[in-house]
Amino acid sequence: MKKLFNMFFMATMVLSMFLGTVCYAGAEDSLNDQIAIIEEYLVKDENFVSFNLEKAIADGIDKEIIEIGECINELSDAYNASNHNDKQLLRSIEVAIYGNYCGPNTPWNKKDAPIDTLDTYCMYHDLCYLSKGWGNKECNRKFVQQLKSAISRGAIPKGKAMIVAKGAIAIFSKLS
Repeated sequence: MKKLFNMFFMATMVLSMFLGTVCYAGAEDSLNDQIAIIEEYLVKDENFVSFNLEKAIADGIDKEIIEIGECINELSDAYNASNHNDKQLLRSIEVAIYGNYCGPNTPWNKKDAPIDTLDTYCMYHDLCYLSKGWGNKECNRKFVQQLKSAISRGAIPKGKAMIVAKGAIAIFSKLS
């Protein structure tokens, strides 16, 4: 009986490890698929990156992709309207109502703690810009890697945070 229990236990452990790996890979594949679709609608100009919302809607693209595109355009508009000076650091993502560190034109020396994983990575991105210079490609690459990893491991909640994170991945992948 004990031997049967041990075999069952081992089989369960192996199966759960396998399924965990499959789920993890599936989440990463899904994210990569979404980013690939988003990239088809990104337009990079001399100032920043925008999302061709009209074309995406005309093509019948998924609602979540449209929401991510709207987030990208909010960032692009805020970026183009902002002034880049030493007193204010353009934040990683233009979502003024999200967290303490996600969005442009927020004082970089804010003392509030990040509200979640996404906000923490926005803060790290800001600090990287502060030390290496605004628009640093290494900072952008690291930010994208952190966000992809956080999404894959389920550390970014669904809803607005997920939309913002995916929008940031699409934007900062293009700026890397």
